Amino acid sequence: MFPAEVRKSTISLIMNWMKGIHGRVGNGVSWGLTAQHRNFIEMLEKDEVLTFDDWKEEVTQLMQLHAMARNDIYDTAQLRVRFDAEGNFTGKDSAWQLVSKQEGEFRYFLNLHRENYQHDPTTCKYCSGHMPQLCKERKR
Repeated sequence: MFPAEVRKSTISLIMNWMKGIHGRVGNGVSWGLTAQHRNFIEMLEKDEVLTFDDWKEEVTQLMQLHAMARNDIYDTAQLRVRFDAEGNFTGKDSAWQLVSKQEGEFRYFLNLHRENYQHDPTTCKYCSGHMPQLCKERKR
């Protein structure tokens, strides 16, 4: 339930990651190293209804396997971010945090859900299951 433009740009980003992996390791190995990338793209294309926790789990898997595939850029690279560990934007006046490239991209993906995902109570497993008090998305 992401806006079409956000979904399209996220898929494009992940495909560029896949191309980078392919260019680095070649045909024989890149297919296996990008399996989780393809799964993530497929999930985005299906436009499934995801809670923040489900999204976080998917992003965690993607980033762990992407880090293994692109170990060269994650060993030493760092990013300055204004997202906390849960992907909440800390504000334009807050201090920058210096984190690893992998952690920075992970926080970006968490923020992507927080900023762009539209909660639909009719399809939410908690809200439609008559347990809205357990729905974390409703509380945001």
